Amino acid sequence: MSRTIFKSSLAVIATVLIAGTANAQRDRGDWKLYYDAERQRVQITFEDFDTRDWQTSTGLPVSSRTLEGISLAQIEGPTSSVRFRLRRDAGTFNFEGSVGDRRGRGTFDFVPNPSFRDELARRGYSRPSEDQQLHLAMHDVGFAFIDELRAQGYNRPSTSDLVRMGQHGVSYDFVHGLASLGYKLRETDDLVEFRDHGVTPTYISALRAAGYTRLSSDKLVEMRDHGVTPDFISELRAAGFERMSEDELIRVRDHGVSASFISGMKGFGYNLSPEELVRARDHGVTPSYVEGFRKLGYKDLSIDELIQLRDHGVSVSYAERVADRGRSRPSISELIRSRDRGYYRF
Repeated sequence: MSRTIFKSSLAVIATVLIAGTANAQRDRGDWKLYYDAERQRVQITFEDFDTRDWQTSTGLPVSSRTLEGISLAQIEGPTSSVRFRLRRDAGTFNFEGSVGDRRGRGTFDFVPNPSFRDELARRGYSRPSEDQQLHLAMHDVGFAFIDELRAQGYNRPSTSDLVRMGQHGVSYDFVHGLASLGYKLRETDDLVEFRDHGVTPTYISALRAAGYTRLSSDKLVEMRDHGVTPDFISELRAAGFERMSEDELIRVRDHGVSASFISGMKGFGYNLSPEELVRARDHGVTPSYVEGFRKLGYKDLSIDELIQLRDHGVSVSYAERVADRGRSRPSISELIRSRDRGYYRF
């Protein structure tokens, strides 16, 4: 063999080895496991083996049909070595490492399903790259999910869009759950927006149980964005507000009107409407502010008087010091006038 041919052969071998190494690295990674006993779900976190430039998690039920080769007894028991498997339409993850005390860690390799790319193409999608196929498998974007989108009449997303949807938590259960509640959104991008804003089938069902039905998709996003949760609604009901409108819920939540604020004001005899509660909260009239004036002997102040005092900067400590300088308790108008004119500087 001539020196030129020998060098060329070495170059080809090196190229093959480098390419093989790159592919192996692309399909391997680290994993961590945590078992949430309350929800009875395993959370597995995948991380890139070398570059650490991506990390993603998925929640799974503990069953031999989902995680092959590992049991709940092993996960909750003393630390032991394990090998187990997770099969997805796009390929199979083989895990190796240790678990115990509801935690685990180790390394994984991904074996892509060779027929997956052709099956996607048969359904009208472009064949995914190796990286795309890995991430489709991680997020369980498989044939059931794709067929559900088609069955519901959604526009066919691109393969890149499928990866994006999976990364944002748009799953078969999510899409199917929304449909079962009567929500078929306009585009697949709207599904991503719903999921990003935390509007899930569980959230919608909880609102329905609280009496809020037939809400538009826009109203659901608005309520979720403003922190109107089923727990918040329950707290308001316990404080005496049986049925606020959706807009009232959003308004009181935005202005910091909590159940404790409502009950605190009620404790001093102020049974206020939602609008009055918002007004009091916006002007800084809190239960502690009311209590301070009660201790100084101002027991029958109206909400308007309390707001007026707050707006003119009359604090409890200021009122107390003014009272200490005089022979009698100053009236509300005297406190405001003295504060406005700067009669007393402490």
